[in-house]
Amino acid sequence: AMKVPNPKAVPIIQHPDVRRMLLKQKSITEGIRALAFLCYYSMDREFNAGLEQNEQDKEYWHGMIEMLTPMVKSYCTERGMEVCSDAVQTYGGYGYCREYPVEQMMRDQKINLIYEGTNGIQAMDLLGRKLGMKKGLYFMNLLGLTQAAVAEAKGNDKLKAEAEIVEGALNACAGTAMAFAKMMKTTPFVPLIGAADFLNCLSDALVGWLHIWMANAAFKGLANAASDKDKAFYSGKIEGAKFFINRITGLVPAKLENLQKDEQSAMNISEEAFAV
Repeated sequence: AMKVPNPKAVPIIQHPDVRRMLLKQKSITEGIRALAFLCYYSMDREFNAGLEQNEQDKEYWHGMIEMLTPMVKSYCTERGMEVCSDAVQTYGGYGYCREYPVEQMMRDQKINLIYEGTNGIQAMDLLGRKLGMKKGLYFMNLLGLTQAAVAEAKGNDKLKAEAEIVEGALNACAGTAMAFAKMMKTTPFVPLIGAADFLNCLSDALVGWLHIWMANAAFKGLANAASDKDKAFYSGKIEGAKFFINRITGLVPAKLENLQKDEQSAMNISEEAFAV
């Protein structure tokens, strides 16, 4: 029996599952934008270093572009597709109808996973070529770029737990990259089968860091916010960061541990078995 007979209807935004989907869409969208902007920023820095004839800086930012490009192309489109799917789901049956724009957005988004090299090709490029560039220097520089924001967040009791999650995820990515490098010489199909998942895990960790970076700035902004709109903006950034890091970045270490298993069923299955 219902505890409250004939309950009053409420807007769907008050339902926990709808709020989960909306905050997931918000945090992913803001995160992948930040990842793309970081790549564009790296392009500007490389260009300016060239104008200044600063070869060391030019090489550093060129390495950032090399590392970020496959993630921006592949991960951002994968997550964008997920956001569109959740948008349809949020509307319920209406989301599937043409009266609302999200069904077209979802169809239009699909091609972005295919343009300019399919996402699987991007993942193999990251794993097989980019991680080992300059004997791993570009990859280590990328991980090094994350340290300052994580260290700052550790000094904030309201962000410390999230900072530790991001740090753990990034460390797990570094460990898996080294493990995959060894496997390429012995059981190469294991890392090749896991390439797409590795790219997504590394991206989940990096977007977690970018959320930490944004949350650090949001806490400072919130302390000086004068209007209710500004307070909502900054608090939204903080809650979005906490959601993404706890519910997405936090899963990275377990996923990466699973990827290192000697599991090759995708290669062992016969081609005939796919059809029956």
